[in-house]
Amino acid sequence: MTAILIGKTMPGMRAQDITRGIDMLVARSDVDGANIFGFGKEAGAVPMLYAAVLDSRVRRVALEGMLVSYDSVVTHRIQRQIFEQVVPSALRYFDFPDLIAALAPRSVWMVNAVNGLDHSVPVTEVTDAYASATRAFQSRGR
Repeated sequence: MTAILIGKTMPGMRAQDITRGIDMLVARSDVDGANIFGFGKEAGAVPMLYAAVLDSRVRRVALEGMLVSYDSVVTHRIQRQIFEQVVPSALRYFDFPDLIAALAPRSVWMVNAVNGLDHSVPVTEVTDAYASATRAFQSRGR
């Protein structure tokens, strides 16, 4: 509710937090700022994806248990615990496969994607949903 009340989204606020954390990391002398790796799990995967898209210092990303797509939310009547992952009107402009494609040629691992009910999505469905992202990586030699 706080995000809505201040006119922001929860994924956006969390992505900004991640970026501020990266600022702190690269300021340290014992951290290789050219080799930042991001890991997002479950509800933290979507903000990590947004942070990686918006901050090129994130060179590799692993996303575990991430919502497979916003489209999967709107095509099913019932969802569980997706409120913190939603960006209103996002589907007018993009979905997660588009964001993943924007990361090419940076390394991205997506493990155990879930649907709006928090059930595992079969690999074949993920492969189909991310065909455009796969093509983006292939065109960049990855």
